[in-house]
Amino acid sequence: MIMILIKKRQNDYLCADNQSIISMNRIPLIILSVFMATMLASASEKVYPKAALIATYRYEYNTIDPHKNKPSHRHDDFVLLAGQRQSTFYGVRTRYIDSIYADPQSRSEFLSLRVKLREALGKPLVTDGKIHYVGDKELGLPVKGLGIVVGKDFDAGILDIMDDWSATKYTYTLAADPIDWELTDTMATVSGYECAGASCIYHGREWNVWFCPDVPIQDGPWQLYGLPGLIIKAESADGDHCFSLTGLEESSREILPPPMPIGKDVVAIDRKEYLRMRHEYMLNPVRSLKKRGFAVLNKEEADNDVVHDFLETDYKE
Repeated sequence: MIMILIKKRQNDYLCADNQSIISMNRIPLIILSVFMATMLASASEKVYPKAALIATYRYEYNTIDPHKNKPSHRHDDFVLLAGQRQSTFYGVRTRYIDSIYADPQSRSEFLSLRVKLREALGKPLVTDGKIHYVGDKELGLPVKGLGIVVGKDFDAGILDIMDDWSATKYTYTLAADPIDWELTDTMATVSGYECAGASCIYHGREWNVWFCPDVPIQDGPWQLYGLPGLIIKAESADGDHCFSLTGLEESSREILPPPMPIGKDVVAIDRKEYLRMRHEYMLNPVRSLKKRGFAVLNKEEADNDVVHDFLETDYKE
């Protein structure tokens, strides 16, 4: 598999992976080609299920910047590779960066390029005793998006979840139990598809969705599934989270496991424990870091006013 990143100070970059082309915004050129050697080796050793379609989604969500204690509206782009019994859902930007760090050669080239760009920037790293961190975004390099990956295997009856936070990838497995959907009698055209409506409460949050019976895949974005047609749009009842279909086409690509960056820690964890840990950081980053054993010079700050919650809210129970 070859990932290609092409950009010459234009508005979009194309992330091409075999048969699909996904356009994104505001990320400049850095690398012309990255060979995902680890994934090639893995694919040659095992036969993976193939997808029937590839769907792209824009995920928009309200959150809080824990360091500024300010609400923030953000978005990220995701891909759903879906077959009849298996699928994988992942963020485009994070998958690209992880593929770079999963291969020794591309990782070395990327790190070398980062050093050269920092030197060319000409900004001192230390001024008046203060360290100035120059991030990849300031250097014009691509940056990660959200790290969540959802693998669904309905034959095995499980959902494999991976999320990327700090220097660690956390994983947990859920039972693919039926979601208690309530169908509505309303129809609407959503993203150009004739859709029916449905609603449910999933892991503490109420969802309203639109699905297309003409696309006979009982799957959808994130952990949502089980309707008689592909979920085209899913929005939380409070409007804080929304997945909207932005593209759909047939595909015969293999549903591969996510690339694993070299040296990245992978920790198995309970779902609610993971969400409580994330919430504690959002509530008070300094206290959270100290609790996890990091040396933090700042005094313990007051708790943030957390007005927006995660996709799942039942971790508080």
